[in-house]
Amino acid sequence: MKKHITPQKRFGLPEQLAYASLRSAIRPLLRADAFVAVVVLPPGVEGAPYFRAADAMLASGNRYKKTAVIVDFDPKRPLNSAKEIAGALDEKKVVLLFPDEASITVAARLAADVVVHLKPPTIDQAKGVFRALYGGRLTDQQAEIFLLLDEEMQRAVVRPGRSVGRMLAQLVMRPETSRGARKPPPGLTSDDDVDLRLESMSGYGEARVWGLQLKQDLKDWKDGLIPWRDVDRGLLLSGPPGVGKTIFAEALANTCGAKLVVGSAARWQSKGHLGDMQRAMFKAFEDARKAAPAILFIDEIDGFTDRESDHGHNSSYVRQVINSFLECLDGTVDREGVVVVGACNNPAVIDPAILRPGRLDNHVRLPLPDAEARVGILRHHLRGDLPDENFMQFAEDSFGLTGADIARIVRLARRVARRDRREVNVADIMGSLPGRVPLSEKFRWALAIHELGHAVVAVATGARKVSGVSIESRASASLERQILGGAVLEGGELANNGKQFYLDNIAIQMGGMAAEQVFVGHHGDGVASDLDGATRLAIILDRHLGMNGMLASWPAGVDERLIDSARRVDGPLLKRIEPVLQEQLARAKTIVESYRTSVEGLWLELIGAGHLTGQQIVDGLKPDDNKEMPTPKTRRKIRQRLHG
Repeated sequence: MKKHITPQKRFGLPEQLAYASLRSAIRPLLRADAFVAVVVLPPGVEGAPYFRAADAMLASGNRYKKTAVIVDFDPKRPLNSAKEIAGALDEKKVVLLFPDEASITVAARLAADVVVHLKPPTIDQAKGVFRALYGGRLTDQQAEIFLLLDEEMQRAVVRPGRSVGRMLAQLVMRPETSRGARKPPPGLTSDDDVDLRLESMSGYGEARVWGLQLKQDLKDWKDGLIPWRDVDRGLLLSGPPGVGKTIFAEALANTCGAKLVVGSAARWQSKGHLGDMQRAMFKAFEDARKAAPAILFIDEIDGFTDRESDHGHNSSYVRQVINSFLECLDGTVDREGVVVVGACNNPAVIDPAILRPGRLDNHVRLPLPDAEARVGILRHHLRGDLPDENFMQFAEDSFGLTGADIARIVRLARRVARRDRREVNVADIMGSLPGRVPLSEKFRWALAIHELGHAVVAVATGARKVSGVSIESRASASLERQILGGAVLEGGELANNGKQFYLDNIAIQMGGMAAEQVFVGHHGDGVASDLDGATRLAIILDRHLGMNGMLASWPAGVDERLIDSARRVDGPLLKRIEPVLQEQLARAKTIVESYRTSVEGLWLELIGAGHLTGQQIVDGLKPDDNKEMPTPKTRRKIRQRLHG
């Protein structure tokens, strides 16, 4: 057992960051009278700072000094560590620190009230530590620099009594020697040293195409070949956090040879009252106009919510703010040479006027990067290192990660390499990936038949083209929400679609539920998004298109908020669309039943291969003639996998 330190002893930066990260992870347990917390440390970190942080946390005020214990598992002495764990479990408050998932002992798993995979300290935590303890406010970039340092360098640079400015100066000073200027410490190079450009970036799809066209348009405008009114000067980017909306704006500015000006609804509102907020907004547009050509990147643009919604006593404020923003977008204050790029997570709440033609009328949703894009993002952040590696295993194991996640993985890998004073290698990259846990057979079989159900109904109705169906074999242990399978469907040709088209698409949405009910006997909670999509289509069919007996319609354009509002308050509407949903579910089940034999064959193939192409599915689907039944062996194998 390691000797405890006294909580009064001054911590260095490694302990302060470890304390912030650990406390954030196990905060709910700290009020309990007794608990056992199993903590898996971040990849590549030294355990000592976390041990000292945990000791100080539990011994605060000496209240639990005799009833709390921390054990740091040592892989080099597994038997001794196991004995220490066994002895520690007699105490009331226990924290067990493990270097990785594989090291957790059986006894620790059985005793654990919680198993926490600790994440590395975040930028916000680093900024909080410096603000509280060192009397300085860091930018995100400065905080990232301190996080990139290994433990030895953190202790050397962050010293008691030294100002933050002096700390930063120590990192960038390059005293002259007989051999010339000293190189910066290992690991202080960052993506700021790389000229981000759209031409060399992966994962942006339609947004990248738009940006490259803008580059040409801006060049033609500067050369006097086209007027400003012909330049496509507004873009809305939406998507989950971490997909790279901010990096896109930086790369767009570099690609177009334009100045990047950054603002956000929250930043402008923080200036004070209405007049202060409006002045900050006008100033951002003015700064961009003076620097033209410029990209004005506005983050959190969903802060400009709908003026028609009920904002209580803030309604007048919201209207005036949005009116001022629209004035800026429309060019009442001249914005020739200024391209506005807005970014948000939830575009449905933005005031519709902001998205009208001439404003931010181009909307691109950035999805999570696919396998090819994830490898491209990895290579970008590696900055030329490991050029001969194909990273096929990384592509598979990084499923569900965002661009920001991958950037963090590279930083962690470099930190491991710096600790050993060597170049980064593939093992560092793979070791820094979040833990991957295998999916149970039962779950994969249910997942496979669900996704096949969508594809089968799509093929049978002809309403959508099937590109393929995939399922995963493992999931990330650190991601709360992730996509573990899917049927990739493409839309048909542009046409004047009638009611049957919408009914077909509702049936396709119901296909996963139908297949589960036919083959498993019930459906699971993975159908929530399918039901939501089917309900939205039914509401559009009824309330917008007049295809379900009611002709009174909404105004042109289908607003997501109107749909949500109708689902909450329009009881008669819900009664009208419920039969539509029930009928299409029954129809989807009939379709699946009619292909039962061939579906079971495809089911086995999908479980084995993890992926089927659209052509494989089309070729493999043959209607049952009610004479040829699945072999008893096939049926028995499926039943065993589903029910154990």
